[in-house]
Amino acid sequence: MEQSKNVDKGCEFCGAARVRLYGVNLGGIRRQMARCSGCGSCQVDSPIDEAEIETYYRDAYFGRAKWQVEKCEVLAGDYWRKIRRIVGSTNPGPILEVGAGYGFLAERLRISTGRRVDVVEPSDDCCAFIRDRFPELKIAGSSVNALVSGQEYAAVVCFHVLEHLQELTAWLRSVASLLQDGGRVVALTPNAMAGGFLKDPVRWLWVGADQHLQFLSPEIPNRYFEELGFRVTHCAATTPCYIHFPSRWLQELSDVGDGLEHGRGTVLDQVLPVKRLVRRLRMFARNRLQPNSSASWLLKVECCIDRLRGGQDRDELLLCLQREGSGSAERLRARCGGVNSKRNV
Repeated sequence: MEQSKNVDKGCEFCGAARVRLYGVNLGGIRRQMARCSGCGSCQVDSPIDEAEIETYYRDAYFGRAKWQVEKCEVLAGDYWRKIRRIVGSTNPGPILEVGAGYGFLAERLRISTGRRVDVVEPSDDCCAFIRDRFPELKIAGSSVNALVSGQEYAAVVCFHVLEHLQELTAWLRSVASLLQDGGRVVALTPNAMAGGFLKDPVRWLWVGADQHLQFLSPEIPNRYFEELGFRVTHCAATTPCYIHFPSRWLQELSDVGDGLEHGRGTVLDQVLPVKRLVRRLRMFARNRLQPNSSASWLLKVECCIDRLRGGQDRDELLLCLQREGSGSAERLRARCGGVNSKRNV
């Protein structure tokens, strides 16, 4: 881990000083991830040209590989399970999904709610897939900045998109211009206050140093959102879907074996065969499968292990914001005084 150094620019959310944690490399563009000493959120220490980010996600992030498509279909079920009650309580009206990937969740939203669902997706491969597979979905653009303001949408949803942004404020302002009064933003994103990240930020499974540019914290002050015209209606840590990192449980089994190798002979006799199997599986996955591959046999094994473990890792943050009218926002700031309230985390 690199030695922590102060970052001159303060936190976007609370203004506190930041310290550098580790290096980030987005398609050859190098930055440092920095953690806020106040709210605990993380962002890259200096901005990247937005045009370069758009090019990376348009051309390099998705490739329409079979394992990517399979994984997105499974993730759509997990995301829908987590947000269906929130979406069910939104105003009537169309829904916009930002960063729709291959469109599986957007199609589920369309069928389950009976509403029009539009998508924003920068990847050319994903857009081509959506046009072929889900023709009822409208591709509204490649980014929210490209959409015309109109306060049209009852909800804007995004799942594991916010960590790919380097700044949240401009994005929220663009989204606010697309929402009805009382419309909601529903987002899932890695939790900057997750125990694994606090313990070891370099080895945390969500680091994604080749793609992730920020991690939000449940400790971001409410006043930050209020000043942008939003009210926090839900903020809770949750457990990620079991297939986000298909070799994570094999790694855990290997780590357990490392810790038990020096134990009693009877334990050692049981551990060594498991370690050998884990090594073989990991070698096979590394040599024969795509990175982060979702081969069906591996998914089933990991799903069973995850259920046996009880899924205790609270690495995701489910955030819901409600857009307030200008008068409502002023009353809200006066009532709350801009102080962060205790949230369900």
